[in-house]
Amino acid sequence: MNFRPVRSPAVVRLSDSISEQLERMISRGRLTPGEGLPSERELAKILGVSRPSLREALSKLRSRGLIERARKGSAVVTDLTGAFTTDPLLSPLGSHPGAMRDVLELRFGLEAHASFLAATRATRADLHKIEAALHASFGRRTSNAALLAKRDLAFHRTIAEASHNPALLHTFHGLSKLTVAFVQRGYERILAAETVSEVRA
Repeated sequence: MNFRPVRSPAVVRLSDSISEQLERMISRGRLTPGEGLPSERELAKILGVSRPSLREALSKLRSRGLIERARKGSAVVTDLTGAFTTDPLLSPLGSHPGAMRDVLELRFGLEAHASFLAATRATRADLHKIEAALHASFGRRTSNAALLAKRDLAFHRTIAEASHNPALLHTFHGLSKLTVAFVQRGYERILAAETVSEVRA
């Protein structure tokens, strides 16, 4: 018989267990970019841990760029892809004549696939959120292009969330700054149009 030495299991720090749980929730899309975490006191109570251990765990997540500080000392999930996808695109696309068409084509591909996945995976709660966002988007008339763009993005975000695909959701959020900029520009053109033909163009 070949016996092997028995090693004691490694001691896992409580703060490591906390940070690992939160990281899993972020990677699986259960905590989405821009979503705020409960207050430190509330989160410690929910997790059943001490506040010092929670602070240490949150500090680790901040150092890894997974969360960032928000107002009043709370924390929000970081937009992991935003700066990498949006910043290199905004400047050159802004000066490109066909930029709006290019961004629309990108949206068609991304949002069509998100819709397909949402159609097969959405829960009843997801459907209620999509319906509410749809009503909010078209329920009240406004000539504020920035508000129209914001509503548009919020509606499509609910569909992306209903896809239950974290990679797609993070990509959607990463492109949100770019999307809003061009959607707002489109609404501004539509609102400034004086004829039906101009609106269609």
